[in-house]
Amino acid sequence: MKIFTIIIAIILASFIIQAQDYQISFTASGASTTVDSVQVKNLDQQTELTLNGSDILHLTDIVSIPDINNILNGVSVYPNPMTESSNLRFYQRKPGKTKIEIYNISGKLLSAEQIYLENGTHEFTVSGLPAGLFTIKITNKEFTDAVKLSNLNGKKENASIVYSGIIEDEKETQPKLKSTRSLVDMQYNDGELIRLIGYSSQYVDISTFVPTQTETVEFVFIVNCPGTVTDYDGNIYDVVQIGNQCWISENLKVTHYPNGTAIPLVTNNTDWANLDDNNTDDAYCYYNNNSGSEADIYGALYTWAAAMGDNAISSSSNPSGVQGVCPTGWHLPSDDEWKELEMALGMSQAEADAIGYHGTNEGSKLAGNSSLWASGTLTSNAEFGTSGFTGLPGGYRNYDDGSFYILCYYGYFRSATEGNSSNAWIRKLANHNTEVSRYDNSKSGGFSVRCLQD
Repeated sequence: MKIFTIIIAIILASFIIQAQDYQISFTASGASTTVDSVQVKNLDQQTELTLNGSDILHLTDIVSIPDINNILNGVSVYPNPMTESSNLRFYQRKPGKTKIEIYNISGKLLSAEQIYLENGTHEFTVSGLPAGLFTIKITNKEFTDAVKLSNLNGKKENASIVYSGIIEDEKETQPKLKSTRSLVDMQYNDGELIRLIGYSSQYVDISTFVPTQTETVEFVFIVNCPGTVTDYDGNIYDVVQIGNQCWISENLKVTHYPNGTAIPLVTNNTDWANLDDNNTDDAYCYYNNNSGSEADIYGALYTWAAAMGDNAISSSSNPSGVQGVCPTGWHLPSDDEWKELEMALGMSQAEADAIGYHGTNEGSKLAGNSSLWASGTLTSNAEFGTSGFTGLPGGYRNYDDGSFYILCYYGYFRSATEGNSSNAWIRKLANHNTEVSRYDNSKSGGFSVRCLQD
């Protein structure tokens, strides 16, 4: 028993020596120099919390025992190491359900308790733990947090979490999240990916990084992105800011141009195959002619002429200046605007200019909704879906025979820029590749459309 106790003590000391202890503060520049709030998400652990913009994010893999006089600052457990039992305390900012879980060092769930709590400081008794190291996780709508707990002399019993009650004399003394500058703990292991979304009035900026030190993150608030946009048919689309651009984060499904003119719907394969690779044969369709309600999920597929607005002229400018099929105030992105998007996600200029698959994992960042994608390296990448662009595998309609191909495996997106008189530049996402593919393809093929704010 003595040897086991010594081993546990050594492991505990190792945890303390290797503990991450980074403090992340926030500042802003551009259209606003004030950060109202920050949404934080650990993309590896899938935990998240929201901070006041003046707060400091404290990333740590061990939440140490605070001085008893400062216990109201956050989650704490004492005594630690525990004897027969330990007391868990934390402050509940708003009434609601809270879940408490205890895991051993191998990640096995030992005990869980869910309870409705009023706002205030609450205490629980933790007991029945064997000797070892444990993580206690607290989850509610306001925050997710965790503390480490060690037990050097425990016996093999049934782990339990028992509610002791609210600490009445401290109920109103806890400072609210948005009233003062606070140090807010979040459990973090070295090498994990953190996504920060900063908000300031109508402005939004996103930063994704792997913290390695105490630092200040600067949000650059430039673009005023609306939350949604509505097309001529009344379809409502979500919007996401990436870098300095505002993108519609869904595939377009509109059936009319902004002036109310109907876009020709072509369902017959032969009729589609007879479309020419030009600037005038405008047409749209749905994958498999919407036999499985594909329109609702994947949107429509458009020829280049339809996407451009019929008789439109190619544009390589940034912005393209081509409204095309997009809602008023929005436009079809040029090839250079796609490059700007890719570089905002990590590509260099040289990588963005390359033809074919290029970059590293920007394709995974652009894709979204893993349930729609066939399994592969695209969805298994740790940064899948982090941009909010939500690229979908809508497949395509072949220019040669009018057939539909590879739904769930590939997504194709049009640009306003010609490659030559018959082809136009597109972007492709594939389930088997984390990169983005850039190449020119037939103008009469049927591909998805995304729009960019003017």
